[in-house]
This record gives sequence, C-alpha cells and structure tokens, in this order.
Amino acid sequence: LTLALLSSANSPADARFGEVNLTGANFGTVDLSPLVLLAGAEQLTHWTSDTAISVQLLDGVMGGLPIAVRYTPTETYPTKLSFSFDVPLVYDLSSTNYAAEGSAMLTLQAENFGTSDMSNRVKIGQTACQGQDQWTSDTAMVCRVAAGLGQGLGLAVVMKGQGGDETVLQPYSVSYDRVKVTALRPNNGPIMGNFTLTILGSNFGAYDNSPLARVQSTGCHSSLWVSSSTVLCKVPIGFDISAGAIIRSGTSEGSLARSFSYDNLHPPEPSFTELSTKGGPATGGFLVSLTGVFKAPAALAPPDGASSCAGTA
Repeated sequence: LTLALLSSANSPADARFGEVNLTGANFGTVDLSPLVLLAGAEQLTHWTSDTAISVQLLDGVMGGLPIAVRYTPTETYPTKLSFSFDVPLVYDLSSTNYAAEGSAMLTLQAENFGTSDMSNRVKIGQTACQGQDQWTSDTAMVCRVAAGLGQGLGLAVVMKGQGGDETVLQPYSVSYDRVKVTALRPNNGPIMGNFTLTILGSNFGAYDNSPLARVQSTGCHSSLWVSSSTVLCKVPIGFDISAGAIIRSGTSEGSLARSFSYDNLHPPEPSFTELSTKGGPATGGFLVSLTGVFKAPAALAPPDGASSCAGTA
C-alpha cells in the first residue's frame, strides 16, 4: 500500500463530516472495507478504487496526527502523511483582570475548541484554572480563575487530543489586582531597627508567595506573609525621617510613600519665648531664667562669637 497525496491536510475543528480524498496505490481492486486512522482514531472511510480512498472526517483537535490505513484488526499500514485540525484561537475574554484571591469565572470566546468536550484546560501563566473547565461549544469555554499574582500573564489552552496534550498560547494576557499598601503599624521606630513592622493593605496573595518587604531602599531582615492583607517586616537599621514601605509579591509591587520615620538623631532647636531679665552686671554671676519649648541636650552650645553660661539647670 502506498499513500502519496491528500486533497487537504488541514481542517477546522468543527468540520465534522468534511471530506478528504487520499490518493495512492494498492488500495485493492475490490472494496476490502479499509479504515483510515488519525492518531489511531477511526474515521468514516469510503473505498473508491485501487488508487483512491475518501474520508469523512469526524471532529478533532491538534495537529500532526499520523495517518494509517487498517484492513483487518491485525493488518494496519502506517504512512508518512499526517493531518491537522486548526488550533484554538481566542478572540474575546469576559475580563482580563481578576482579584488576587481568584474564584471568578472567565469566559473565553474562540474558534476550534472542538465539536465535543475534549477535556481541554485553560492556564493563566503557569497556573491552571480551578476544578474542571466547562466546554460549552466549539466557540466557548468557561473556567474558574485560580488565586494568583502578577500582571501580563500569558493565557494558554491545553488541548487533549488524539496525539496527546498540546499547549496553545493565545494573543491575550491576564492580570491580577496589584499589591496595595494602605497603612503601617507602628509608623515610627528606633534607628537600630530590629522590631516588627506590620504592613497592611490588599492583594498580598491568597497564599504565601514569599513576599519581599523594604523600608525605603533597604530590605527587611525578614518578611513574613500572614494573609492577603498583612505582611510582617523585621525592620532594618535606618536614618530616614520620611521613608516609605514597599512590598513585592510575585511580579506585583506596591508602596506607601512617606509612611514611616526613624527617630531623629538631632533634637529640634530650642525655642525661647521669655527671659527673666534682659541685662546684668558685666562681671556676671547672676541667674537668668529662660522660658520656652525645647528638648535640650546636656549643655546648650552658644551661638558663634557668644560665651556659654557657667551652668544650666
């Protein structure tokens, strides 16, 4: 048996009962009821002559399906030819953005999902949808989005066809809500750090994705995911009096600027409002009371060119 030519080597997935003619030699001078197999699946076959067989295609998916001709259960002739069905092509999504917790339904409108349920799967990034995806028709599928993180994640349909699984990337991407930081507890601490800072917000992830927290540009000594709204940070040493907190989880990052400060190394300048006396003998030795609001160090440094007091109390 020699199979040399196909009238068509490709078909849409919904071309049920579309006809393909096979041309070759030694198909038999009488009808021996041959069966054409696509990846082992029997097709509706009609013998025409010693040099021609026609096939009425059943539904199918995927490409590169090997063709063989079977005459009896023990007499099958493989060929070097193959046949392909068009791969799925998504042309619309019900939404391209989802909450980090997932669970929402995603509807895909497309071509070539197949004319029957082939148990195909939908993946966002590297994660498959939850549970069993729902095949609706050759042009529609529905899946429940799994929890996730990140933006611009690739969308793919995993086809389960006669020749095995095939992952078909689609011209769409899907994103999850971005990480958002809303508050810090506490919002002030000692410059030596090493205390726990609670970072509050949303979309930190429905599971521990090993988030990385920073205070300004310095990474926390450790970052601990607690929930989708809470991450704990062991604060590093710092000196900023107006720092921000930043969290990166997966490929998503969120921040809250000017939300945290380290204790000020330099106390504020004193502010004097009243003196008990505005003059005295040149020999000194008398007391002057200063009234005001200030946080004074052990000794007040005099202005340039002035003399310091003999003592302060």
